[in-house]
Amino acid sequence: MNTQTEKISDKSTLDGLLEDRLPELEQAAGRLADHVKAHPVPYTLVGAGLAILAVRAMTRRESPTQAAVHAVEKAGSRAREAIENLAERATEVKEKTVDAAARANRRATDFAEKNPLVVGVGIVAARFLAELLLKKQSPQHAAQSMSDGGDLRKNLREFLRSVLDEPV
Repeated sequence: MNTQTEKISDKSTLDGLLEDRLPELEQAAGRLADHVKAHPVPYTLVGAGLAILAVRAMTRRESPTQAAVHAVEKAGSRAREAIENLAERATEVKEKTVDAAARANRRATDFAEKNPLVVGVGIVAARFLAELLLKKQSPQHAAQSMSDGGDLRKNLREFLRSVLDEPV
């Protein structure tokens, strides 16, 4: 290693190394220039960020490390604020959803109280469809299993009692 250090320190040897590597360096510089031309926005943003950090470091008499730490702390603070705003918005949405569900429940209850016959027919229709779909029966067989002897009114009362747990 000592001999390499001596060779590199010798100006003629350093010039020789650079001359040997000059075509590779020129190609690398050309590829970098082409990449910067193809993607100018990211490089501009990186350059602007580095310039801002340098200016802050000079004006605050901070070291570059302190400036970077300060920038990270500021970004963390902004992220914390964004999370708090998001949590507040989520709470608002939850409250609105609960209110809407309560309103829908009240409307459904009011409708059921004012229109018990419609609700009963709807329940019978739902049971009929369930018989058809869940047991994969023909419509005639589903109607027969619902009627249990043809007393639809009796079956409706029994079904409503089991659903509502109240006498009908």
